[in-house]
Amino acid sequence: MTNETGEDGASRESRRVLIVEDNEAACRSLARLLRAFGFEVDTAYNGESGKEALARATALDFFLTDLGLPDLDGREVARLARERFPSAKVVVITGWDVDEGSAEWTKWGVDWVLTKPVEIDALLKLMDRKLPADGA
Repeated sequence: MTNETGEDGASRESRRVLIVEDNEAACRSLARLLRAFGFEVDTAYNGESGKEALARATALDFFLTDLGLPDLDGREVARLARERFPSAKVVVITGWDVDEGSAEWTKWGVDWVLTKPVEIDALLKLMDRKLPADGA
């Protein structure tokens, strides 16, 4: 794995990410990109398998979920991720027209809302900004 560093000098290596996205091609593509930057990535293609992946996970730094999942509301899956891993950063990804700055998102434990198509540079910048410096 490449040992890339973020803007704050923190290593992206060993940062664990779970992506829940029902568009399998988009999910695989995003996972591949994040792995190329040194993240450890697990994927799930619906809300139920996302819940199962959360239950299996021993650690999680970032949780990314689609808002419009076929079996569960992405907000509910985000809430479960926040409960299981309180320090993880939770990102909702959506193609819907939503108010990204709404205080309603905090009720669900969401840190950021990104609209599709996700710009990988913007996502990495968000993720880097929240990584603690090594040794912190």
